[in-house]
Amino acid sequence: MSKRPRWIARAALLLFALSLTVYLALLLLLGRDAERDTAVKSDAILVLGSRAYVNGRINICLESRVAQGVRLLERGYGKVLIVSGGDDVEDGINEAETMRRLAVVMGAKPSQILLERRATSTFENLTFTKPILEKNKLSSLIVVTEPYHQTRAGWIARKQGLEFTLSPAQGSFCWNQGRYASRFFLREPLAVLENWFKGYL
Repeated sequence: MSKRPRWIARAALLLFALSLTVYLALLLLLGRDAERDTAVKSDAILVLGSRAYVNGRINICLESRVAQGVRLLERGYGKVLIVSGGDDVEDGINEAETMRRLAVVMGAKPSQILLERRATSTFENLTFTKPILEKNKLSSLIVVTEPYHQTRAGWIARKQGLEFTLSPAQGSFCWNQGRYASRFFLREPLAVLENWFKGYL
């Protein structure tokens, strides 16, 4: 009887064990820094977008990101608020425009808000924001996003040579609904690996 099937089974088991180890290691890394707020006074506050509307209503997860950005702006942590996000594939609604309207309702002045309207990924959020920073002579920024997402955002920002700190959205429904056991957090290592393969990290 051929020994090949047994060799294949052992290789598959080894590959599974290695994949599980990498996944768990990433979970630990992401979880360690998920709620760490490193914000210091900077030139700008960048709020990363996500889907604008869910079931016909404002995405409360996006709302919590904007609220955190406005809080930082009101406390003097930045001169301007940059909102970054393109058109959602589900309905064509622009995330940046939606965030701008939310920010104004929350107390930000329209003159304090800069828009980046094209990004459809974290990589693009940061890539397309760089020219805005350069045009407005802004050199440092605070990146605002979900706790589960901020470590990956930071890795991408560092790869792009940005001067940044991080501030997680407080009271985010997307995070508080399960936190470290939420589907958002548990799938984040897969997003990290995808970004790594693409050369974003």
